[in-house]
Amino acid sequence: MLASVVACAEPVHHREPLQAMGREGFIELYMGSEQRFEEAVAEAREAIGRVAAKLDARDPESALARLNREASEAYHSIEDVDVYRAVQLALEYAQASRGAFDPTVGPLGRLYESGEPSDAELAPALENVGWEWVAVAREAHAIRFRRPGVELDLGGLSKGYALHIAARVLAKSGSYAGLFVLGGNAYAWSTPPDGEPWAVPLADPRAPERTLLTLRIANRGVAIAGQRLAGAETLFDPSTGRPVRGDVVLAIGTAHTAHDADAFATALAASTFQAATDLIGRMRKVEAALLVRDGAEFYLLASASLRGRLELGPAFDAEIGGDVRYLLPPAEFPEGPA
Repeated sequence: MLASVVACAEPVHHREPLQAMGREGFIELYMGSEQRFEEAVAEAREAIGRVAAKLDARDPESALARLNREASEAYHSIEDVDVYRAVQLALEYAQASRGAFDPTVGPLGRLYESGEPSDAELAPALENVGWEWVAVAREAHAIRFRRPGVELDLGGLSKGYALHIAARVLAKSGSYAGLFVLGGNAYAWSTPPDGEPWAVPLADPRAPERTLLTLRIANRGVAIAGQRLAGAETLFDPSTGRPVRGDVVLAIGTAHTAHDADAFATALAASTFQAATDLIGRMRKVEAALLVRDGAEFYLLASASLRGRLELGPAFDAEIGGDVRYLLPPAEFPEGPA
């Protein structure tokens, strides 16, 4: 009888595919019942879709598009708390990265849709680029652009923010543990029944069919960003309007939330090597790994706290000749929220 009770108490474990925001991935959950699993997955997908719709700057009916239209005229009060927090987070990372992460570069992408623009074509667009043009009235949750033509684009953190909201929904669903993977973004909460951290496979954004590396995390988000990646948003240098071409080819960031990890990775990938390492040193409760180009050679520079938790995929291992240097902070796994 005791054995029967124990067997009934074991959680239901399933993995379901996830397609959202132009990316593919999966949801893996440990739940108390089969029915509750299906309900939880549906709730998570709905939450991701809802956030994606709010933060889609190209949809004229979205909350972000409405903000972009109205904030040039006067302070626009953002009633949706998720949109306000996403905007606030973007501006915080713009400041922390000293402008390498800039949520006002979105209009540059449209110029490149029909080919690489000339300097003359870029000039008027660059006049409207600069996160400093965004004024915030914090108590009123309101935003105003200091010049017409400025727009916000939150593509550098929207997927991570969507996973954050979905994880928050699942935290109320009775899930014992779970893992979201969506393209180059992931979030893991709690641990599987064996007590070990989740083994999160991260696809190589330059060749999505292969695994770049596997990272072991729990209650943590992770994201990859990089330069001119297959099927990914282009990172632009806000000072020149040109795609970023630095010595940091790929950046992986981990943090206690999926949206922090997403914004952190984007900021690192948009920075020079020196600026990226400076940013890591100034941030709290984050970890990073940078694929660095050194002439014709490549190596992975990682936080010392990732030693033993990071396993390279075979192709990536061969690409860098197994050269992983655990020299970045933090030295130990950053426990507790930031």
